[in-house]
Parts: sequence; C-alpha cells; structure tokens
Amino acid sequence: MREIRIALYKWRKTFFSKLIHWKQKRKFPNKYAIYTHSELVFGELCFSSSEVDNGTRIKKILFKNENWDFITIKLEQEEYKDVLGFCMERIWKPYNWYWIFFAQILNFNLKGNDTWFCSEICTEALQQASILCGVSAVFVEPAELAYRLEQAWYKITK
Repeated sequence: MREIRIALYKWRKTFFSKLIHWKQKRKFPNKYAIYTHSELVFGELCFSSSEVDNGTRIKKILFKNENWDFITIKLEQEEYKDVLGFCMERIWKPYNWYWIFFAQILNFNLKGNDTWFCSEICTEALQQASILCGVSAVFVEPAELAYRLEQAWYKITK
C-alpha cells in the first residue's frame, strides 16, 4: 500500500479566492467552502495546477498547518503508479484560465486543450485510481473535491 494526500488550502483574501469562496458558500456548507486550492502530495513533492506558477507543476511546499487541511488516501502500488504517472505526463501544461471561468462560474461544459486548474487536475488524477469516477472534473472546485472525498469516507484532518 502507498499513500497520497490531498492538501486543501484554506481561503485567502485575493479577489480570485474571494470569488471562489462566494460561489462555494452558495453550494456547500462552510466546512467545505473555505477551500480555494488543492494539491496532490506524493511524499515530499506536491503536484497541482496553479495560477501563480502558470500551470501544472511539481514542487516542494512547506505546509503551515493553520493554512492547510489534508485527506489521506491509501492506494495499491499499481494505482499509486497510475496516479503519479498521470501527473508526471502533465507537468508544465498551461493553467485553465478561460475554462475555469466558463465551467466554474457559468457552468458551461467546456474543456481546454490540455489546460488545467487545481481541483480539476487533482480529480482527474484520482480517477486513475478509480476514485471519484463518473464525476466531470471540469466542474469540481476545491470545496466539492473535499466534500466528495469525505462523502466517500475519506477523512479530512488538520
């Protein structure tokens, strides 16, 4: 068995995160609406898509526990390799600026050409291990990722 963690960043005070927070509060309980970013954590390395880094990347993040919550998922060795392989094949893909607006704000089912936002790429990666299958990743925001994982019996920890 191998472990990956989903790191969930708590609300910050940028315009974009305020917009995400406002939208999520309308759909989810406050317990989940606080999350504005998600990362997949493989040991010491984190994978996600970030507007700050202009797209997908893998890097080391020093987590401050007051800013992050975590969900731990145990995977079989083959599932772990599938998730990690999916992520590695998508390093340096552009951030999904346009489609995050159309899918997340306007709810249009549009997908860019190999462009990603954080919770979308995390959801697609988890689907490689048969987690959250049947969910359209382009509609998954950080709060929904946390909500769906907790509904699937994965526990959020501080």
